[in-house]
Amino acid sequence: MELTTDSWGGARMVIPDSPTVLQIVTYDSKRYELSGIPTLILLWEMAKTMIVEWESEALPDLHADLGEIDDPRAARVLEWATTLVANHRSGLDLIPKN
Repeated sequence: MELTTDSWGGARMVIPDSPTVLQIVTYDSKRYELSGIPTLILLWEMAKTMIVEWESEALPDLHADLGEIDDPRAARVLEWATTLVANHRSGLDLIPKN
């Protein structure tokens, strides 16, 4: 699934439509590995396990040290990405209606 935004300097990411069990478990496991850190940082670390392609002017390096980035648009891109990946992950658990 390719997702894009033109806001905040723009960003594009690709996450799997049907992630493997390993991708799902890795995503979910990050929650326990990183408990006690700020929620958005936790969600960002979890999202990075699902993102297979990434482009962003404001946050060009998916694995950059956030403490060294001073472009405020990067925070919005991070929020955008974490929200979409979390919603996608939650949707994987929905039982289809008959």
